[in-house]
Amino acid sequence: MAINFRPIYVLSPIAKVFEKISGLNSFFIRNNIICEEHFGFRRGHSTSLGIADISSNIFDNLDRKNYTRAVFLDLKKAFDTLNSRESI
Repeated sequence: MAINFRPIYVLSPIAKVFEKISGLNSFFIRNNIICEEHFGFRRGHSTSLGIADISSNIFDNLDRKNYTRAVFLDLKKAFDTLNSRESI
């Protein structure tokens, strides 16, 4: 008599969300959807590399006597204004 045992594990809801995000991230990278200039939440693309890349572009443009324009958005404070106790 052969008995077939398969491992059963229960993932927490948070772990399931991270598993889906990880799969989505892999899909984006495989299909070349994320551009090379995107440094957030990518393995091997730290914020230090992002700063070095921006600095390099600025200095290259200065050498060529070109202008550099940049827009930086910090959306963290935008979410601080939401009242979590207020029902929608």
